[in-house]
Amino acid sequence: MSNWLLCTDLEPNIHLKKPELEEIYLLVMYKHYLIVHQLNQIYILSLHTFFLFSFENAAITLSGRFHGDAGPLLQIPGTVFGQLQGLNVEMVTQLRAIDGLISVSVTHCRTNLRFSQFTINAEGLLGPILKIFEVTINDLIRQRIPDLLCRSLRDIVERNSPHLFQRITYIPLGEHFSTFGNGTDGVIERFVQRLSNGLFIDGRMVSDPVITNDYFETQQRGELRYPESYHSAPFFPQPIPIENDSQRMFYLYASDYTLNSMLYQAFQLDRLTIRVEEQSLPALYRTFVRTTCPDIDQAGGDFLKTICVGKLVPALGKQFPNTTTKFVMVPHQLPEMQFKKGLGTMDLKAHILTFIRDRQTHKDRQVLVSSADGTADIKLNAENDKFGGDLKLKKLLVVYIVQLYRLNQKVFHN
Repeated sequence: MSNWLLCTDLEPNIHLKKPELEEIYLLVMYKHYLIVHQLNQIYILSLHTFFLFSFENAAITLSGRFHGDAGPLLQIPGTVFGQLQGLNVEMVTQLRAIDGLISVSVTHCRTNLRFSQFTINAEGLLGPILKIFEVTINDLIRQRIPDLLCRSLRDIVERNSPHLFQRITYIPLGEHFSTFGNGTDGVIERFVQRLSNGLFIDGRMVSDPVITNDYFETQQRGELRYPESYHSAPFFPQPIPIENDSQRMFYLYASDYTLNSMLYQAFQLDRLTIRVEEQSLPALYRTFVRTTCPDIDQAGGDFLKTICVGKLVPALGKQFPNTTTKFVMVPHQLPEMQFKKGLGTMDLKAHILTFIRDRQTHKDRQVLVSSADGTADIKLNAENDKFGGDLKLKKLLVVYIVQLYRLNQKVFHN
């Protein structure tokens, strides 16, 4: 490793404090260019939760503008050129998982410098006077560089690491579903928006990170939750098989626990309820929820439009003609998701509540409660920062029907 360049937008600023020689110091600020070369050796050593970073025999060249002041009335502009040789830095950091968050602390830092020289080219009448103190300034800089470097490194690591690791402990997902359905307001679109609103990945750590010479490993909760979730899911993931090592740089392992945790939280917060009513259906299917079906001529020859609830449940059509129905599906057991052969299979048991729109009172009247058992195959994919998938209903079985309103005849015809 040698000859690397670091450029920043800082402009050096040299301040002279008081005329006493022992109190003259150099403060470098703003616009400078830092060149590091002859970086002979770099060591990275790790042991469990500790990370050791060190390099030896680095050479640094620094140059730029400075602005000094000697008292409130005297300003001294100019340029500065500096060289550091034989710089050795050794820093040990420790990574711990405290309350689920990664905490990074610098437990040890040591630097030493073999040679340093700063040449100040001050402009104006005070330039020759400043040259007199150049040797003293260099001595003070040489003494302070080791401590200054360690304090700067400690500040950089400990100040920036919380923001860095916060990104992997709280990952919001709701924004990825914001364009689902392209702005339509159908049954599925309403359900997805309700399900995804506020959804996030709880990536809090369950153990301290593991650091070796070959890899950096974290073990995170990986639970899908909502801001108003009361507690974590009361179950845990199955052991995850780890593949043999390969040339891949990054591995991400997940299990059905992730989606089942979302189903649990959504079930607890009543986010799995689906409402089917005339306004939420596409125009092609709105006739389905009516109690009076159009004939084939009224449907323009479209057979699908002649099928409605009134034909499937004749008693509703006769007792409540020329009105609409509404269905509300409420899960009564926790849904379960399993992955098999590249597909996700979800079992769902729910009550289906049937309402009739009373034309006289203009209120919904509940008339039936059905218990349904369904199984669906789900294939998920993520592309261009968007989630999508396919859903195929494999089974939908009505287990029993409870009649809440006295009808004049049997609810279903065999």
